[in-house]
Amino acid sequence: MGIRFIILCTVSTGLDAIAEVIRNGFQPEAIIGLHPQKANPSIISGYVDISNFAKKGYLVYTNY
Repeated sequence: MGIRFIILCTVSTGLDAIAEVIRNGFQPEAIIGLHPQKANPSIISGYVDISNFAKKGYLVYTNY
């Protein structure tokens, strides 16, 4: 059985690290981010909508 883990990413500085983890063959169970309609992106420095990152081919994206 492989390592099971989730990632919490709320700001853009975490995207490179996530991409590197995936490139090295590890697949997270899930990535948790802040939903843009529930957070206030304009007041969060470096805010990132993780769905955009996921849709670029890194992960399967599901919005809960």
